[in-house]
Amino acid sequence: MAEDIKISEFPKVSAGAILNSSKKIATEIRKFSPSSVVSLFEIDLESLLIDRQAIYDTELRGDAVFRFHNNLKLLKQDIIWRGQVYRALPIKVDGYESSSRGTLPTPKMSITSSDATASFFSDFKSQIRRVDDLIGAKVTRIRTFTKYLDEENFFVKVGNVKTPIGNLEHIVPEDFEPDALAEFPREIFYIERKSAENKNSLEFELSSAIDFENLRLPKRIVISSTCNFTYRGEGCLYEYASHYSPTTSEANRKEAEKGLGCDDIRELNLPSKAPPVANANDELFQTMLGNDYRVNQDPTLWRFDRAYLRGDMVYLERTGTRRYYIANTTVPSSMSEPNSGPPNRNYWFADQCSKRIAGCKLRWSNSYKGSLGLQTIGSFSMGASRPPADPLGDGNTHKEALPFGGFPATNKLS
Repeated sequence: MAEDIKISEFPKVSAGAILNSSKKIATEIRKFSPSSVVSLFEIDLESLLIDRQAIYDTELRGDAVFRFHNNLKLLKQDIIWRGQVYRALPIKVDGYESSSRGTLPTPKMSITSSDATASFFSDFKSQIRRVDDLIGAKVTRIRTFTKYLDEENFFVKVGNVKTPIGNLEHIVPEDFEPDALAEFPREIFYIERKSAENKNSLEFELSSAIDFENLRLPKRIVISSTCNFTYRGEGCLYEYASHYSPTTSEANRKEAEKGLGCDDIRELNLPSKAPPVANANDELFQTMLGNDYRVNQDPTLWRFDRAYLRGDMVYLERTGTRRYYIANTTVPSSMSEPNSGPPNRNYWFADQCSKRIAGCKLRWSNSYKGSLGLQTIGSFSMGASRPPADPLGDGNTHKEALPFGGFPATNKLS
């Protein structure tokens, strides 16, 4: 069995290999009697768990990613696709079809429990309670022909000898040809709401990420005291120097200038390091950890097989943006104590921004950090940006101003 990975994390392959597999799909679908189509589903709620700082198995992710299929007439067993196991589950999905009127599909997904799937269904329902009925969870539908499924679905391989599994010999697809790349275009939707629930069934309404029906404009809400930017993401810019390193490369510099909206990235005084500083309440890790706060250490990717010491900095990178954590005590490895990894609050402080001006200044203003006694040694210290400091800024922030996503000059109208 392959390492447990999500659909979005499958390794990149060459365009030629994808083209060849796509041609197989196109050829098969034109046949008078094509192989049966298999539909597989993945519900990914890991980003919801991370946003809520909820504890989950960050290595195996069995409580963060749920995979299942509804091809019970074809295969009543679990299906293996690209090394991942999809559980057989009675489900019904309607509404994936596109309309000629130009409206986007809004599928409905109904999931029913059976005696054989009661445990899986119970685990799934328990996660619903933790993350607000799964609203915002990513749902991916994959479709392929049965003949392209992994050979582990039909054969046991001992050495170089393949033997059909049990009584499955009669259902091995004709012209069986496993191909991990042969699939229809993936369909990605997000859970809009839970529309029904009882003891043995659930129903969800899905929507597309580009469904603009009932969208209110302007999209960005003007708030005076709260930043709307994603911490360490676009707009915030904290850690953006590492995204475009080295900026001495002309291609990298042009890409950076395009992404940051600046004529010359050298005028943006981005920190070469962006260490964890404080939590969501602007409480300094330096104060909470004392001498164990090591601002100059390089955070490493968290590993489930490693123990950590108080003050060690790690990160998870699951949704395109790194999320940092600092050990607040000695942390055993997750091999010896499951779920000891981040974001378990018993072991880790989470690096978060308060979304207030004070939180922004903790990352960007040397004068403010100095007034609090916060370490600014080494590459974490930020000198004055170019051109010289403007009277409205302290000269120690990017482009002389805080990259704050709020609108402090605005007042709420009565």
